[in-house]
Amino acid sequence: MNIKVGSKVRRINGFSDRLEIGEIYTVEHITADGFLKLVGRNGWSYIPKNFELVRDHYGFVVHRLNGLLPTEIHKTREAAEAEAIRLSKVHNDTTFKVLELVPVVDVITETKTTVKESEQ
Repeated sequence: MNIKVGSKVRRINGFSDRLEIGEIYTVEHITADGFLKLVGRNGWSYIPKNFELVRDHYGFVVHRLNGLLPTEIHKTREAAEAEAIRLSKVHNDTTFKVLELVPVVDVITETKTTVKESEQ
């Protein structure tokens, strides 16, 4: 897990009367001993193993196996699942899968600048 300052994290376990399991928080600071300080949590520190990194999320698509590529992005998993069920009723004996769109690699484009020496 690669949690860093600014990461979104979800509470997955542990006891706390201040944080709810399933809620998402933003990391404000990581202490020298590796504990997490969260935005808006007034100085409390939390054990990283009680959190999971929340990946960026771009939506869900319904994919027909051996069919055309998906053309619509659904905002929620529930909406995509409902569409998959609807399509499976329209197209008998066809399997549809719900896929989540998440980034795997951030691509950064480098700009090259060439400096010419002035003629004398």
